Amino acid sequence: QGSEPCAEAIRSRAPIVVQDLAGYLLNAPLRDFVSQAGLHSVSAWPILGSKGQVLGALALYSRRHDNPHPSNAHLVGICTDLAGIAIETRWAADQIRHLAHHDDLTGLPNRLLFNYHLPRALARAERTGGVVGVLFLDLDRFKIINDTMGHGAGDDVLCQVSDHLLECLRATDTLARVGGDEFTVLVEQFEDPQDLGDIAQKLLTAAARTLTVNGQEYHLSGSI
Repeated sequence: QGSEPCAEAIRSRAPIVVQDLAGYLLNAPLRDFVSQAGLHSVSAWPILGSKGQVLGALALYSRRHDNPHPSNAHLVGICTDLAGIAIETRWAADQIRHLAHHDDLTGLPNRLLFNYHLPRALARAERTGGVVGVLFLDLDRFKIINDTMGHGAGDDVLCQVSDHLLECLRATDTLARVGGDEFTVLVEQFEDPQDLGDIAQKLLTAAARTLTVNGQEYHLSGSI
């Protein structure tokens, strides 16, 4: 079946040097690449994060039977350190961007992202002569759960309801949480107002599905 130097470096969390690839059992796609490119040696280096976690690996192939010189190995070590910093910085930026535009409890788009999508949907509808539907949904009697069972139970309910609502929507629809128990739905690509009514009914049915909180079953309803 064969292996791959980067995978071995990741597993061992240490550099891997193969001076003669002819004697190394490579997986089939990599073996074909090495053969076609005339490569004879490789050194693979794990890329580690700030907490020692493995983020990836860097492989340097050569057409010579090479063993990295200590000074070159030092430079590669600097490169993998910089790569680790760059990867974590990008992840952090992506996380910040996600948190700025999504609800941290349900993972749904928040009010800011919904307000970004809405004018663009209206512009698309104006260009194509279509229409856009905006539904506002809130949960009935949700405050009772928060008051009697605590905010932890309330958070659990919101997550379950969010999942139920998402299951009945199309990929082209946008569901956002814009307040405590308030949701908005942006509906595009429909022609008949009855279609919007059907979607609203599906959302109400989804909001009324059985919820399990602390091992007990509960039922809520929604208003649109």
